Amino acid sequence: MAKSATPFIDKNGKFLSIASHQRLFNDKDYCRVLEYSNGEYWVSVLWHGRIDPNATPDYWTPYELTVKTNVDGRWVNDPFSSKKCKNVEEATKCYQDFLINYTYCDMKKDISGQEKFYEVANNLAPPPPPDPDIPRSSEATSFIAGSW
Repeated sequence: MAKSATPFIDKNGKFLSIASHQRLFNDKDYCRVLEYSNGEYWVSVLWHGRIDPNATPDYWTPYELTVKTNVDGRWVNDPFSSKKCKNVEEATKCYQDFLINYTYCDMKKDISGQEKFYEVANNLAPPPPPDPDIPRSSEATSFIAGSW
């Protein structure tokens, strides 16, 4: 990849005009790659797309790991844990490393023996789907009521 004529790239490394970058940057779902909050830490991987057009692609850092700590009910940036990243893989690794070291998240082998990251106590994650094998209260009560 050659040097950039504009200071912005998308997630695929394609150069962006200022207007295209602004449109993507305003789309929070596009910018947010990963996000975790447990009340103590707020950790996110964000795409911002800014690069140094005078640098070679090896030095472009369009992603950022941001860490905030809850101090007396206020979210305070942690500049020592936050960092700029070259790609989504590097940012994801930094995200996982932070969560493994400072929360109850863990890296374990799954049933196939592959290492898998397990996120624990993420207040921002959607609730798990209901287990179809657990009877609902209406089913349980109809069984009890109809059994006499």
